[in-house]
Amino acid sequence: MGKRRLGCALAEEPPARPVRPSLSLAVPLSIALWASAALFFTAGGELERPACIGIAAAVALLAVLFAVLLAVRVTSATVRTGLLVVLGCALGAACATARSAVLDESGSQVLSLPAGTYRFEAVADAREGDFGPSCFAVLACEPAPAAVVSVRYPEQLGPIRYGTTFEAAVRFSEVPEASRPYYRGKAAVAIATASELAEVPGFGLRSALSAARVAALKVFDGYEGRGAAFLRAILFGDRSMLEENGFYQDVKAVGLAHVVAVSGAHLSIVCALAGAALTIMRVPRKAAVFMQVVFILGYLVCAGMPLSGVRAAIMAAIALSSLFARRRSSGLNALSICICCMIAVQPETAQSASFALSVLATGGIVVFGGLAREWFGALLRGRLAGAGEALALTASSGMLTVPLSGSIFSQIPVISPVANLYAVPFFVLFCGGGLAVVGVRCAAGEGCAWLVDALVAAADLFCGGIGVLADLPIASIPCDIPLAAALGVSAAAAALIWFAWPKPSLQLAAGMLAATCLTAVLFVSALFRGTEVIVLDVGQGDAIVVRSGGSAILIDTGNQDAKLLSALARNGVYALDAVVISHPDDDHCASLAALDGTVRVKSVCVAADLLDCPCASCADLRTSAQELVGTGGLAGLSVGDTVSLDGIELSVIWPDAFAEEGGNADSLTMLMRCDADGDGAVDWTGLFCGDAEDVQLDEMVTAERLGHVDIFKVGHHGSKAAIDKETAAVISPEISLVGVGERNRYGHPAPETIAVLEEAGSVVYRTDLAGDVVCRMTSDALEISTRKVE
Repeated sequence: MGKRRLGCALAEEPPARPVRPSLSLAVPLSIALWASAALFFTAGGELERPACIGIAAAVALLAVLFAVLLAVRVTSATVRTGLLVVLGCALGAACATARSAVLDESGSQVLSLPAGTYRFEAVADAREGDFGPSCFAVLACEPAPAAVVSVRYPEQLGPIRYGTTFEAAVRFSEVPEASRPYYRGKAAVAIATASELAEVPGFGLRSALSAARVAALKVFDGYEGRGAAFLRAILFGDRSMLEENGFYQDVKAVGLAHVVAVSGAHLSIVCALAGAALTIMRVPRKAAVFMQVVFILGYLVCAGMPLSGVRAAIMAAIALSSLFARRRSSGLNALSICICCMIAVQPETAQSASFALSVLATGGIVVFGGLAREWFGALLRGRLAGAGEALALTASSGMLTVPLSGSIFSQIPVISPVANLYAVPFFVLFCGGGLAVVGVRCAAGEGCAWLVDALVAAADLFCGGIGVLADLPIASIPCDIPLAAALGVSAAAAALIWFAWPKPSLQLAAGMLAATCLTAVLFVSALFRGTEVIVLDVGQGDAIVVRSGGSAILIDTGNQDAKLLSALARNGVYALDAVVISHPDDDHCASLAALDGTVRVKSVCVAADLLDCPCASCADLRTSAQELVGTGGLAGLSVGDTVSLDGIELSVIWPDAFAEEGGNADSLTMLMRCDADGDGAVDWTGLFCGDAEDVQLDEMVTAERLGHVDIFKVGHHGSKAAIDKETAAVISPEISLVGVGERNRYGHPAPETIAVLEEAGSVVYRTDLAGDVVCRMTSDALEISTRKVE
């Protein structure tokens, strides 16, 4: 058996086809519970507490009813599946609305507390934000309720780590309306602003493990660069340094975001190390299983309890427990049970993007991993087994996650298969070897510091390779796909492949390749559009595309990466001849790094004085620009310089010299002249002035650099001082465009400014109301269209 005789030779029998996994009853239950919890938790945020309690009680009774019906012997599989779906929906709704009621009650109690000193326990590492560092922490003292709050504290107090217990003098305030969905997703009910903070020694195993994590992270103190940031993230879940030097953007661009998040792959290595140690010590099997579970839980605490790690730990515990039951573990059942457990305990998990990506990646591997291995094994004709395994892993995990990650991050990593082939061989080295090195270093002291030096140096080289991949043309492309559509694409693809379960076929592979090539042709054709000015809806910030034919320039980037990439994608902008930054304010340039590896950029242009300005904001902008296009790609523009496209000329008319170290008054201002039909005559004019306001515009008019324009990008998001009546009468724009975020805290645009422009005969378009505003210019018409994305 296993071999057959062909003449005088022995030939291997072809391997058996991977069996299409059966979908157990736990699968529809978990999916229904997940979807229902997500919907009702969102709805619960808009309902009053009594309504949430009433809904929770009603659907809980329904859940009991359907559970009783399921207990009755039902022979029809279809009926049982339907009952399980309804039961899952009822359970999800009950858990989510009950959780909403609890959060509402906790929020009311916390907000009623007077300002004072309270004890907290951090449930996540601190992160930098617009208002300085903050961390999510549980109130851990009487009479305060055990509720999660976001603690904002002075930067000089240093980072707060997961598990740290501290006392802080705080005052409590409500979560801003615009940020409420985010905070609800973290179960945070209020904001605590701290003026003083002191760490309190903790007790117990969890505190000891948290202290061990802090000690392990100190091993990498003093190391700078990407290698140390990478090691801190994959070993102990510390993501605080990933954003430095644009490393996390590179990781996302090549599709390796999962590598820097502690998840199932990390726990597999940890389990293997623990198992090997227990085997060497000859620990009995059942005792070894128990100790592995304990070790996994301990490692999770040391990694900061990430959701993806918790999911993987629950699945590992279920798999290990199957040894006691003497039954074969089912990965799909384990995943379904894990979903039910996590969402039942914390319904807000149903809305977590990291949880969804982790679950869908694992589900893709469990269901389609065998089929993917068969296909790549056949296409590679049995050669390069390691490469085939890595490609199969990438394909099966990405089948369900690529549309969702494209919707969340607004980019699709085209180079992901190659990046995973590169990363897989090194992952075990850095994860397993890294833990061993840190353990030896903590135990042996400074004498083994050279081991850490070597580990960090190797990680630097590895991260350099990621940077090279991210810099390849079209390593990643911008994407604009609604969340519902992304989930629909994933579900449709999974259903199609599951029902078809296709055998490897060269004809089918050739068909898929042809479809890919056709998509690429359509993609390239999208680069060639008409002559347009597009104000992109990127929230509270500026981002304007000027393009003609196959060339395009982006003026400013805003500060919300996903919104910028999404807006570029829906307008078919995948390559830029230049990015012009008006000035170094965050809402005009912070998303410059997001273009790296996603949108091809030839050069970055700034005001000439910015190249030598010593202030921190100008220095940071120079660094970001050089990381994107290199030193040679950064250019300084002075009054009189021009940037040209096919039929469009952008001339610099301000500033003559810096007066505010790159502040609003120093905004690089450009006058557009457009020859739409190529006859040599100017058909349309435009003005792009960053945050320059009426004082600067008046000086441009006085210097006779500025007169009537057809299109006016209103300065400083339409602030009160954006333009006065006299200047508005001089430039008399036909169209005025305001880049502004919905319900922004600045009150932009000011009603007075809108009134001035309208009195001058201008039609005003605002991105908060209209979305993207496209001004298409032909020889005889200026056509305006808008697109609002909800």
